[in-house]
Amino acid sequence: MTGTPLVELRDYRVSFGKTMAVDGVSLALHPGTTLALVGESGSGKSLTALGIAGLASPAARLSGSLRIDGVEMLGAPERSWRALRGPRIGMVFQEAMGSLNPAMRIGAQIAEAIAAHR
Repeated sequence: MTGTPLVELRDYRVSFGKTMAVDGVSLALHPGTTLALVGESGSGKSLTALGIAGLASPAARLSGSLRIDGVEMLGAPERSWRALRGPRIGMVFQEAMGSLNPAMRIGAQIAEAIAAHR
């Protein structure tokens, strides 16, 4: 792929004290592509996604590189994250039935959420 990835992780790590929860994840999400985080329960999928959305626990120590639209976001202030959440970044948490309306098409729900943040 060419061009700047929308999201890029390089050697991304999440630890809690001496416990390494995510160890060395690297990935790139380019415009027009789909990426799925797949793994066993407890493998770090949610911690990785929370970090990408800037929602990691304050107790988590993040290291490596997390770039969004080419801008390094690890250590970025909360105001920078707020500018991205909604218009550029969204997340559907586990138990999607609690977050999504089963009577409404998923595309319409995503479009509605984006419009609400513009």
